Amino acid sequence: MCEEQRFFLSLCRQVPARLTVEQAAWLLNCTPDNISFLMRAGLLKPLGDPPQSAQKLFAADEMLELIKNRNWLARVTNAIHKGHRMKNLTRKPAKRIGVLARLNDRGV
Repeated sequence: MCEEQRFFLSLCRQVPARLTVEQAAWLLNCTPDNISFLMRAGLLKPLGDPPQSAQKLFAADEMLELIKNRNWLARVTNAIHKGHRMKNLTRKPAKRIGVLARLNDRGV
């Protein structure tokens, strides 16, 4: 845990009203990349209607309520696993094609 993360989590009694993606990830004990999986699954909604390339901000009070819900946390965990599984599935065919191309080059 980095010092910045430790400091942020020590402030959890007085959390800022809006959380960045990184701060939301710290609160959920996941990586900032996982937040996109949660938004895609509809488990986290950014404030306002930001464009896809804009910085996303989340309501701290809403997140603090959500993390108390065990069922929601289970859905978060499943969404993160599913997101990684889907990400890996899209990468595997490219690896297989590369392996097949190398085997064909060797005459196997």
